[in-house]
Amino acid sequence: DTSDGDPMDTHGHGTHSAGTIAATANNRQGIAGIAGVAFGREKIMALKVLCSGGQGSFSDTIQAINYAVAMGATLTSNSYGGGFPFRAREAAIRKAEEAN
Repeated sequence: DTSDGDPMDTHGHGTHSAGTIAATANNRQGIAGIAGVAFGREKIMALKVLCSGGQGSFSDTIQAINYAVAMGATLTSNSYGGGFPFRAREAAIRKAEEAN
């Protein structure tokens, strides 16, 4: 769930990052992602945690990480900014690492 209710990536950062990670090698597009090479059957699960203004909450990020793990994700990209570590979010990331 996003705070503004819009599931679309309004900034493009998450979509761009996921595409870079999962890009297929030798596709004549000038890019080869690491997941496409490593796994060969990449799937992307888009989970939006920030609103169109770029704001969100720690609880939204924790909920998304936990959901991804519960759905079988083996890799998460968490490239949102933040000024300081948050113990509960760090615990969710550790739990995700341990699940794999």
